[in-house]
Amino acid sequence: MSEGLRIVTFNMRIDSPMDGRNAFSKRKERINTFLKERQPDILCCQELTSAMELEIMPELSDYYFIGCGREADFSGEQCSIAYKSHMFSLVRSDNFWLSDTPEKAGTRYQYQSRHPRICTVLWLAFTSGRQKGKLLRVYNTHLDHEDEYARIKGISLILQHMEDPRNKPELPTVLTGDFNAYPGSEPLKIVAQTVRPRLVDVTEEIAYTFHGYGRRQDKIDYVFADRLTAGHLKRVEICRGGKEDEGLYLSDHYPVEALFDV
Repeated sequence: MSEGLRIVTFNMRIDSPMDGRNAFSKRKERINTFLKERQPDILCCQELTSAMELEIMPELSDYYFIGCGREADFSGEQCSIAYKSHMFSLVRSDNFWLSDTPEKAGTRYQYQSRHPRICTVLWLAFTSGRQKGKLLRVYNTHLDHEDEYARIKGISLILQHMEDPRNKPELPTVLTGDFNAYPGSEPLKIVAQTVRPRLVDVTEEIAYTFHGYGRRQDKIDYVFADRLTAGHLKRVEICRGGKEDEGLYLSDHYPVEALFDV
C-alpha cells in the first residue's frame, strides 16, 4: 500500500475495565486488524502505555516505536510515534514535558489536571523513493483535558521548540495529537499564528473525532503540516474499524489519517 506518505494520529484510549466490551483487552484485535490493513507509514499514538504497546507490537514487526511514559519514572501514558523501519531511519528524537521545566520528567504546569503532559518529536530521514535522504520532523502530543491555561501554555511551548533554530524549523514538519480543544479555541488560534514554520490544519473539514463510544461528536484530534507539505495533501479522513452497529469501536476516538503525495 504505497500511495504516498500515510500518517495516522490515534488516541487509543487507556486500558480501562470500566469500558466493558470496549476495554482495550477486547479492542486490541480490532486495532491490530485496522493497523495491518491501513499500514500507516507513521503512527502517532496518544494514551498508549508500555503494556498496550506490547500487545500490538507483535503485529507491527516492521515498525519502530519511539517514546516514553509521561510520569517521573517514565511510566504511564505515552505519545509514542511508530514508523516503518524500511521507509525511515531515525536521525534524532526528543521527549519533553509540557511544563516550566520541560526537561524534567513528570513535571506539569501549576494549574492543570494532576496528569503530566508530554510531547514526542522525531527527526526522520527517508531511506527510499523520491524523498530518499530528505528529513521530516514529526511532533505528537496530548494536551491537558481540564485546563485551558495548560493547553495554551503547552501548545505555546511546543511551538517554541518547533521554532528553535537548533531544531531545524526549515524542515518539513507535521504536528499531530489530541489537543482537547475545539476548532476556534485559543490553542488552535495560537497554532494558526505560527510563522516558522507556518502550519496548516489539514483536518479542517473533518466534523468530529471524539465520539465517546458513540455518545458524543467533538472535534479535538488534529493533524497540522507546514504549508508546503500541506499543499501535497491527497486526502484526510476519520477511520472506522469496529462494528459500530453493535457498539464496538477501535477506541473512544476515531483515528485520523492524512495521506500526502510525496
